[in-house]
Amino acid sequence: ILAKNALRLNPEKSTMKICSPALMKQEKTFVAALKTTSGYRILGETLELLKGDQVLATFAAARQK
Repeated sequence: ILAKNALRLNPEKSTMKICSPALMKQEKTFVAALKTTSGYRILGETLELLKGDQVLATFAAARQK
């Protein structure tokens, strides 16, 4: 059982398509952040993925038209 606001992600597969080196690096960094995520925080319309107190990624809700 995970503690309150705990989160564990385990992305096993990623895209197999070869992209530009910059996009491949971005994907590698994103997957690494997902693998080390241990918690989350929601602030208004923003979701933060956390490792302890360190913010690994931030996602903002998109406004619908």
